[in-house]
Amino acid sequence: MANTNLEVAVNNQTRTRVDKKLVKTAVGAVLRGEARKKSEFGMAVSVVFVGVGRIRALNKKYRRIDAPTDVLSFCESEAAGFPADNTAQRKYLGEIVINLDQVKKNARAGQKTDRAELAWVVIHGILHLIGFDHKKAGEAAVMRKKEAKYLSAIGLKTR
Repeated sequence: MANTNLEVAVNNQTRTRVDKKLVKTAVGAVLRGEARKKSEFGMAVSVVFVGVGRIRALNKKYRRIDAPTDVLSFCESEAAGFPADNTAQRKYLGEIVINLDQVKKNARAGQKTDRAELAWVVIHGILHLIGFDHKKAGEAAVMRKKEAKYLSAIGLKTR
C-alpha cells in the first residue's frame, strides 16, 4: 500500500499479554501486499482479544456453531463497537476477534510457536476482511498461499 496511514486498534479483554507490535506488523504486511492501486485513503482495523466464553457465544450467534474457535472476522458492515470512519482520512475495514486460548492450543497441536500461530490468525482474519474465503478447495489453496507469503514476509515459518 503506497499509503502507510494504517490504524490498528488492539483491544485485549483478557489477562494474557498480547504482542501488539506483532499484531500490527501482520496487519500491515497483508494490507500493503494486497493493495491493488495507489490509495489516498488510510485503513483502520480493530483486533479484539477475548476469552473462550465470548468467542463461543459469537461463533454460535454468527456462524451457528456452538464451540470456541480461534478467530472470527466481521467486515465493516458487521462490526460493532468501533465506529466506521469512512471519510477521506481512513476506511474502516472491520474487526477481528481472536481467542488466545485456542491460538495456544492450535500452536501446540501444530508444533508451532504461539507467536507464529498468533500471526497466522491475524493474517487469516485480515484476508477475510478484504474478501478472501476458504469455503471451496480453490479458494482455500489461494488463501493458504497468501498466509504463507505474509508469514514469511514478517519472518515467521509457515504453517
